[in-house]
Amino acid sequence: MRSIAVIIPTFNRKDCLHSLLQQLAAQQPVAIHLSVVVVVDGSTDGTTEMLAQEFPDVHCVIGNGHWWFTRSANEGIRYAENTLKPDAFLVLNDDSEIAPDYLRQLVTAAGTIRQPALIGSLSLANTQPPMVTFSGNRNLSRWRLKSTSYLAPFCPFDPQTMTGLYPTYGLVGRGMLIPQAVIRRIGYLDEAAFPQYGSDDDYALTARGQGIPVYICWDARVSTSEQLTSDGTAHRQQKPLVFLKSFFNKYSINSIQKHVTFYRRHGIAPLWPLATLIFIAGTCRAYFWKYRNIKV
Repeated sequence: MRSIAVIIPTFNRKDCLHSLLQQLAAQQPVAIHLSVVVVVDGSTDGTTEMLAQEFPDVHCVIGNGHWWFTRSANEGIRYAENTLKPDAFLVLNDDSEIAPDYLRQLVTAAGTIRQPALIGSLSLANTQPPMVTFSGNRNLSRWRLKSTSYLAPFCPFDPQTMTGLYPTYGLVGRGMLIPQAVIRRIGYLDEAAFPQYGSDDDYALTARGQGIPVYICWDARVSTSEQLTSDGTAHRQQKPLVFLKSFFNKYSINSIQKHVTFYRRHGIAPLWPLATLIFIAGTCRAYFWKYRNIKV
């Protein structure tokens, strides 16, 4: 791997984006060429002006305000393919926080794999102390599409023991490294079915189904504020009406439409009604009981 294009979709998070771009500029040296593409999807907070004034080397793609995350990521990848021609693409959220050794850890992990593979990053909540929010899935029950995480969600992060590269059935889009060879083989993220959430897990399972390895690197860590994630997310403990409405919003992490599409594609299709009921019950259980006392 000789070059990576970092793809950052953004919407009205100028300050978060500014911080991330500074962190990318401060990365430890790696033997690759790094370019950055920011996809500004309708921001009105001065993001484009900030990029032009303070980060003139960053490539900027302008959306119409209705691209959402997945199309924004795809448009950034398409732009990079046509203009920069990198060997791989690294998708990051605009509110991501990364350590100076982040890219070095990710590139080192990629170098240990002998074929094109998707590689994700360990996700942390930027709490004190940090908590693990996604560590990869050690297995997957196909009939329920229920995965078992390597580490319990919201467990304390221990940098001494939480290290290594592990196969996974799912990925989080923030900190996902996609080789150009994978794009050529399975195409782009599915922006039609999963405009905001779900395209990352869908892409991981699609890749695995075509024999492409999928890993998560615990040494490459991305921190985010969980309070900036989707309305209705169970652990955010918002008002019950906000939580319940999230099931009927196609842009929400709890979207029933998203879940049905995902299950019919990757699960046992005739069982989708039962699986959907189990999903709704499990999400409600998480909101009303499991995450009731977790503070993030």
